[in-house]
Amino acid sequence: MSLGLIGRKIGMMRIFTDAGVSIPVTVVDVSSNRVAQLKTLEQDGYTAVQLAYGSKRASR
Repeated sequence: MSLGLIGRKIGMMRIFTDAGVSIPVTVVDVSSNRVAQLKTLEQDGYTAVQLAYGSKRASR
């Protein structure tokens, strides 16, 4: 089973090891994740979790 995250890239920054070596890292916002649907073997033929990210758009 694979794992993952849904997020939005905020930016880049550096962190430093105890030896003083700089490591570039990506800052990702994953605060708005929520479970949208659970797929089951009985109903869908496979097992999965469907995630949603962000806010819902207003109807036009």
